[in-house]
Amino acid sequence: STIGTCTTPSNFTGTITVGGGLVTTGGSNVQTLCINTPITPIKYIIIGDSADVSGLPGGVSGKMTTIGSSGIFTISGTPTISGIFAYTVFTNGSCGSHSSFTGTLTVSEAKISLTSAPGSDSQKMCAKTSITNITYTISGTGTKPNISPNLPTGLISDYTGGVFTIFGTPNVAKGTYSYTITPTGTCINNTAIFTITIINPIAKFTADPLQGSPPLFVNFTNESSNANIYNWTFGDGNTSKIYDSNNTFTKPGIYTVQLIVSENNQCLDTATSTITVYDLAIPNVFSPNGDGINDIFTINPTGVGTLNIEIYNRWGTKVYEWHSPEGGWDGYNNATGLICENGTYYYIVKETDILGKEFEKTGFITLVK
Repeated sequence: STIGTCTTPSNFTGTITVGGGLVTTGGSNVQTLCINTPITPIKYIIIGDSADVSGLPGGVSGKMTTIGSSGIFTISGTPTISGIFAYTVFTNGSCGSHSSFTGTLTVSEAKISLTSAPGSDSQKMCAKTSITNITYTISGTGTKPNISPNLPTGLISDYTGGVFTIFGTPNVAKGTYSYTITPTGTCINNTAIFTITIINPIAKFTADPLQGSPPLFVNFTNESSNANIYNWTFGDGNTSKIYDSNNTFTKPGIYTVQLIVSENNQCLDTATSTITVYDLAIPNVFSPNGDGINDIFTINPTGVGTLNIEIYNRWGTKVYEWHSPEGGWDGYNNATGLICENGTYYYIVKETDILGKEFEKTGFITLVK
């Protein structure tokens, strides 16, 4: 073959072919490498013509450098995508048919890609609840990935058929936890990071005092944690949204106070306490006539531990007594066994509340048969 003249060029399919204007002088035209790794530059001598190339992966290109009547065409660069790329170098110019040369670049990678819903790799949840399953596809040369740090108790991973899945209920305290997933194998191209944020509001409070007679003013000290919204209900229709609260209970009764806390109305937690407001509801008249209506003089002893009651007539003689919250006077005289006469009687009430505090009340009851 002549060199530097416009003769019919030869076609080349091999590593080195001399003649016709195209000769390999650089790295092998068949290369296998990892993505993001530079190729070994491939150089061709171009005689009497210019050259171009097609079929290269992204990040790899060809460049012509002229030297006299000849030149060097160099393919170089760093592949940015994976796959098998069959390229062709071809001459161009005024010399009729053109020469060409083919080669192959095989670019490999181990890649991990999120395949569950966007955002599933960054989850915010209540404590002791299951995460939404997170799935990844491991492609290319990758195999079962590693996780760093290790998953917490309650979270489970599974690798089946190139799909990596994370699921379960994490057993961790409040906070944000981050994990890195890295495929194993050759040509590792990327890693994946997923985070879980645990919300764990805890409701807690103390009340002072817990018992008393009306009007009873009670202070509530909030000891909750991990919360920023507070909803109090006091059992008497009153409510509050402040951190520490208080309430005045005006009527006897047993009230359940409830505090519901949350973080931005998420992950509610509840604490309760009981407030006892006691008082002796003592009537001023009764009619022991056997009609079944108001026949017994009784006391409603809310919050009372012990109760002792004595009844006296107008002359100061004790006519009746009982010693329990459940007792009552049926109008009969303990000493004589006879029904007492109509009239006004004096009572002495001695009580001990459920906290051990002693009280005494006196007053009058009218007996009307």
